[in-house]
Parts: sequence; C-alpha cells; structure tokens
Amino acid sequence: MIKEKKGVSVFDFFTIGFGAIVGVGWAVIVNSWMASAGGPIPAALGFLITMLMVLPIAMCYAELCPMIPVAGSSVAFGYRAFGEKTAFVSGWAALMAFAAVLPWESIYINDILAMIIPGVQGGPILYHVAGSPIYLRALLIGEACAVIIFAVNWFGARVSASFQKILCIILLASIVLTIICSLFKFDFANLTPIYENVGVGHHTNFFTGAVAMFAIAPFFIFGFETIPQGIEDASGSVRSVGKVIFISLIMSGLTYAVILFFVGGAYPWQKS
Repeated sequence: MIKEKKGVSVFDFFTIGFGAIVGVGWAVIVNSWMASAGGPIPAALGFLITMLMVLPIAMCYAELCPMIPVAGSSVAFGYRAFGEKTAFVSGWAALMAFAAVLPWESIYINDILAMIIPGVQGGPILYHVAGSPIYLRALLIGEACAVIIFAVNWFGARVSASFQKILCIILLASIVLTIICSLFKFDFANLTPIYENVGVGHHTNFFTGAVAMFAIAPFFIFGFETIPQGIEDASGSVRSVGKVIFISLIMSGLTYAVILFFVGGAYPWQKS
C-alpha cells in the first residue's frame, strides 16, 4: 500500500481558516452591520467581543486537533469524548450548518460580481424568494461556482489548499486595497456620533448596539472548524496546525473590526 504524500503546509491551513471565516460577505453587508449596531464603532466592538466569546471554543479545537489528528474534526472529537450518539448529532449539525451557508455564498458572489460587471443580475426572472427576483444568469453563475468548488475538493486537500491559497491572497489584497482607498476619504467626523439608532434593531445605546451584533457576528466569525478537516494531509507538525486555528480566529476578528473602522470613517455611515 502506497502512503499518500502529504503536502498541506501551515500557511495553507491558515489560508483555509482565514478564507472560510472572512470570505467575501463583508464586501456587500458591511453597511448593514453598521446600521444594525448603530454605527461602525459599536459594530467593530461587537465583532471583537464575539471573537473573545468564541475564543475558548477555538482553543479547544487547537488542543484537540494535534491530540486527534484525523479528518473528522468535531465528529471525531465528539466520538472520542462522548461516543457515537454525540458524534452523530455533531456530524449532522455541521452538515446542516455548511448547507445553510451555501445559498448565502452564492448570493454574495453574484452581488460582488454585479458591482464589477453591470448586467450580471439580469435576464429572465425564474422565480421569487421572499419577494426578491432570482435571475437565470445569476443562478447559472452560482451553480458554476458551486461546481468549481466541488471539483477542487474532489481532487483532494492539496489541490483544495493550493486553490484556497490563491483566493486568500486575492482576498487579503482586496482588504488592503479597501483600507487604502478608505484612507483617502477618511474623516473622523464620519464616525460621529459614535452611536445612533437609525431604525434598525431594538438597541438604545452604544453597549446594546454592540450586543446586537451577537445575533449576526457568530455567523461570520466561525469557519476555523474547517482547518482540522484536512489535518491528515499536514506536511509539518500537527501541533502547529492547532495553533493556526487560534491565529486565524484572532486575525479574522481584528480584520472585521479594522474594515468597519476604516469604511465607517470614509463615508457618513448613516447615508450608506
């Protein structure tokens, strides 16, 4: 039996985790975050607090990853600690969570492409979902992206990691470009008042505005659990991979906060 050649580096695992957490959603929903929290500052604080709340879970993953270096992730962890029933529930919960994310990713991809290429969200309307039209062209783009992602993962962790590395570098470049462009328009006056309820949500002050983000931020802060799923293909120390889980979460939380701060300061967020 020929042993599979392992080649997923520590940096590859970071790109997998960071890319899974940050993704592209922030580019189209950052204005909604600011409105939901009552401003960019409480929104950024909400993300940082959420990051700290999730940190103990990430630390558990970081400890369990080198202890149980198998691709099952939470399923394997649950099985080793509590047995088959817990592993069964954990597996189905993870599957449902990932399945729920897919439609959102497809929508975000189309929204971003529509900003770059006018007319992407056009053509015949096939049906409506919650009052929103679903266009044939947008549906085909979403399906094509899903097929590409499936094909990349079909060829194994090494190919998937290489593809994710390219996407993550593009993602980081876009974040840096966003911050640089925001600096040209940045004005601290745009961040004031620090808190203002613009009619979105039921918060009444700065603190409750930040707390309101707890209903949104966890959806965008998780994703580090994808790292243990490729642990069997690690080319280096599995303990280093465990540390990457912790690092990817910290970097992602700080990235969200920085984006909110600079984007909020570049334009009066109440008008966005």
